[in-house]
Parts: sequence; C-alpha cells; structure tokens
Amino acid sequence: IWAPFMPSLEPSPRLYQLVLTVRTGSSFILALFCGVLPIYMCFTYWGYDWFGNEVENFSTVTATSNTLFAVLNGDSILDVYLQLGYFFPVLGQIYLYLFISMFIYVVLNIVIATVEESFFNSRSYKRSLQPLIRETVGMQMTRERAQRMREAEEQMLDGEEGAD
Repeated sequence: IWAPFMPSLEPSPRLYQLVLTVRTGSSFILALFCGVLPIYMCFTYWGYDWFGNEVENFSTVTATSNTLFAVLNGDSILDVYLQLGYFFPVLGQIYLYLFISMFIYVVLNIVIATVEESFFNSRSYKRSLQPLIRETVGMQMTRERAQRMREAEEQMLDGEEGAD
C-alpha cells in the first residue's frame, strides 16, 4: 500500500534516506521471508500435529499459525509456554525453545542486520552522490551564467551598433 507513495518522499533528504534503505534491503528481506516460510509452516504443522488434541491454541492449523505469530511478536510467550508445559512438559519446552531460537534469535537478527546494512549503504550512496550533484548544479549554474553574460554582451553590442 505504501510503495506508490515512496517517490513523493524523494524531495526531502531525510525521507529519501528511508526510500533508499527500503529499496536497498527489501529484495533481500523478501527473499529471506520466502526462504523462512517453509520452516515456519513446518513448525505450524508440527505444533498442530503434536499439540492440537490437547492445547486449544494448537487445535487448528490457523490457530497454531496465529499462536506462533503471537509468540514471534512477544505477545503470549509465557501463556503458550505454560499451556504446552502443562500437557507436554518436556516436548512442549523443546518445541517452543527451538521455535524461539530459530525465529526470534536467528531470523529477526538477520532482518535487523540487513536493514542496518541497507541504511548505511544508502547513507554512503547518498554521500557519494552529493559531490556529483554539487558539480552538476555548479556546471549548470556556470553554463547559465555564461549564457547570461553572452546575452548581455550581445545586448551591449546591439546597443552600440544602434547608437552609431
């Protein structure tokens, strides 16, 4: 939804930093999500298969996926941990520890590192363009100034010829 509005942010230098960061990192993050989605679905079906009969949050595939997504966001880690620990003391802990280790510690940190790298790359890209922009603008101003001087000289010459 917000992608069509990104070009309107380009005139502002600070907001353009955001545009460059999103452009730089979005392709890698999208590829990462596509690569991680099968693992997430495996955890979803694994949780549904093992815990679906006993734990309400794992009773359907959709409920399992919603529960795991809530755990990823940190909303209900303790609730899920207690529910799984009540019915499946060892297996529930192993499942939840593996899921948290894989997604919160690994995937989330890769996303954060990617966005941070994209931010610093966009800053260096922006800085590398500034001398070029200054030079281009300076050359344009020099050309305009030279054009104005030529026009002024022509007007002066035309004025002197008319006076003769």
